[in-house]
Amino acid sequence: MLMYVGKPDALTAVVAELAQHEVDAMSVWPTQVTGTWAERLVVPLMAFLMLGYTPLRLFNRVNWPGTAIATGQYLLFVRSAYEIIGGHAAARSAIVEDVVLLHRVKRARL
Repeated sequence: MLMYVGKPDALTAVVAELAQHEVDAMSVWPTQVTGTWAERLVVPLMAFLMLGYTPLRLFNRVNWPGTAIATGQYLLFVRSAYEIIGGHAAARSAIVEDVVLLHRVKRARL
């Protein structure tokens, strides 16, 4: 599932998606605001690389931790799942904590 988020009711929409698909965690690619020419050049490339070369349908169905990808700007967890994986405390030493959190979700088979 892929959603473009940039509206005031985005949280409501994402919570509805979480419930509809009965998943324990979700990462959403939010609207990327760019200001400089360098940001306008690099930010779309990040989206292209992440979304263009990632088989999301496969990754969403497989519980192998190596298939966990995330955007730390927009993570949503069911509370019980967040507690099971140890919350952000479990990833406090990680440089890329968003991916670590989703790895933990997959390891816990959530």
